[in-house]
Amino acid sequence: MHANGFSPVLNIPTPPSQSSVLLIHISSVRNKSHEQAKVVSRTVNNFIIASLSSVDLDLIRSEASLSDLSRSAAISTPTQSRNLLHTHEFNSNLSGATPKELKTHSSNYYNPRYLIFPAVIDKIVHRIKLTAVKSLKMSKPGDYNALAEAIRKIIPQEDYDDGSIGPILVRLAWHASGTYDAATGTGGSNGATMRYSLEAKDSANNGLEHARRFLEPIKEQFPWISYADLWTFAGAVAVEYMDGPKIPWKPGRVDYVDEKNVPPNGRLPDGALGQDHLRQIFYRMGFNDQEIVALCGAHNLGRTHADRSGFDGPWVPNPTKFGNTYYKLLLHEEWTLSKSPAGLPQYYDADKELMMLPADFSLILDPEFKKWVEIYAEDKDRFYADFAKAFGKLLELGVRRGPNGLAKVNELGKINVDPAKI
Repeated sequence: MHANGFSPVLNIPTPPSQSSVLLIHISSVRNKSHEQAKVVSRTVNNFIIASLSSVDLDLIRSEASLSDLSRSAAISTPTQSRNLLHTHEFNSNLSGATPKELKTHSSNYYNPRYLIFPAVIDKIVHRIKLTAVKSLKMSKPGDYNALAEAIRKIIPQEDYDDGSIGPILVRLAWHASGTYDAATGTGGSNGATMRYSLEAKDSANNGLEHARRFLEPIKEQFPWISYADLWTFAGAVAVEYMDGPKIPWKPGRVDYVDEKNVPPNGRLPDGALGQDHLRQIFYRMGFNDQEIVALCGAHNLGRTHADRSGFDGPWVPNPTKFGNTYYKLLLHEEWTLSKSPAGLPQYYDADKELMMLPADFSLILDPEFKKWVEIYAEDKDRFYADFAKAFGKLLELGVRRGPNGLAKVNELGKINVDPAKI
């Protein structure tokens, strides 16, 4: 028997990945006291660290008594031997986490592999369950200034709409984030789920394959960033590039590795519908009326396409320059309801060069919305400030962060990127 009271037989399979995480769960055949739980917890962790590990272990925890684990036990000084690999570092950011918190963290991982073996401590047989889980694809530390510059360089595209892909990069970031459901915690910018056909083929995302295609060389040049971070970061960079406000942005989004977390279709706004629909969509994400009107200001950029959405034309005369023209036109232009080339209801200006969607027009039909349209039409600085805040909030939907501002999955992966330095 091992000196710590464990049975000597321990055959650990090779965990699946160089970035695996090991979770430890301890239970006994009969109830044990709190003091016994502390002994079991510390003993198991010391034994596991000294005897186990085939990869760099990002996390070694016990659900038996998480708050009582020793932070220094054999972790900062790795044990190495010819047949037993080692662990490099203990992530103290998660010390004292509860089993529920650990379960939340472990939901960011996939492909679990289990090993269950018995151990005898203080004459009590305990069931030790080890779970090796392969981590999700997440961003690593990198040069975000260089990344931003590379994105800025590809925005001018002579052969694309109005010579710029800036607007469609903003739309990609918007749609990648706008599937969030606050009630269920599903959807949002985490996961980059538009890589999968279920979301990519949502009619609301028609045309966004072009944005993803333009960003693919950037991903190849900067392989350390996740798609989820890249898409949202590119949208933030594009807004500022087109004379818009600086958008608050932090890294930490992961790329899901399969389709099981793809949100259902139908969560994005439908331009053919009115204020009730807008509130339903935006309230679901956690936005209020003021934020709804501010986010609609993104229609100061880009244009619609009959072969994508069924609508056709730009909202403003200069669709590659951010501003508050959208609100001014809503209030002061003469708009006539007609049909788009695809037969959808669409408002046209007198010259039929500009258009508004029924969803846009509802902003001046609804009194609560209209008051914000009037404010933003008169006060560009107020609009910029409110848009930056609301768009930054949109890009964060679905990302869980700790008190230090780091995404929790980042803490597991030790990607301690300081957002203030980006």
